Amino acid sequence: MRKYRFGLVGLGVISKYFISALENNYQAELLAVCARSKGLRKPYEDKGVVGYKNYIDLIANPHVDVVIVATPNNTHLEIIKAALLASKHVICEKPLVLNPWNLDALA
Repeated sequence: MRKYRFGLVGLGVISKYFISALENNYQAELLAVCARSKGLRKPYEDKGVVGYKNYIDLIANPHVDVVIVATPNNTHLEIIKAALLASKHVICEKPLVLNPWNLDALA
């Protein structure tokens, strides 16, 4: 059975819930994480997860199937758009966008 490889952008409080869900799913693998802080990335890198400082680099990883966006709300649109343009599946912590008219930017 195929494993889906996930990249997680943002390592704040909400990310722990996503990581827990991935760890409890035999079809999921946390492949990469992204955070500006090396201190936040390091515990995952020590476990063999690829760490990135920039979400563009995480999205460019051809082995990442799904991008989870767990960053501050005002950054969701930019990250989601980049992931979709790279043909990645996306899971986003709410809200998807700050204003409904921004949804057109994702079409």
